[in-house]
Amino acid sequence: MIEFVEINEKNYEAVVGFVLLDEDEEEKELMIWRMMVDKDYQGKGYGRAIVEKVMKQFEADSRFDVLIADYVKGNDVMGKLLESLGFEYGEFDEENNEYVMKFITRSNI
Repeated sequence: MIEFVEINEKNYEAVVGFVLLDEDEEEKELMIWRMMVDKDYQGKGYGRAIVEKVMKQFEADSRFDVLIADYVKGNDVMGKLLESLGFEYGEFDEENNEYVMKFITRSNI
């Protein structure tokens, strides 16, 4: 798990978000299984920072060929974020009402 912590002017630490990853070495897939940013910190770039950190981890780890993320239909903010970072749309998972997106390109992030 990757945690993001903000330290404010009063030296108070607050966890602003986290991400849980699922590693499937057999399929060579790394998946952003769950990502959350506290509602008080949304819209401040933390979600992007979390995904970018995961992308750097993916780029550095040769065990995986694809990075997968999904989001619930209607969460257009997440879809636009992933698309802006180079993720491409895959299939729509009707059972879970989720769009599945993949990042394959290995480049300097």
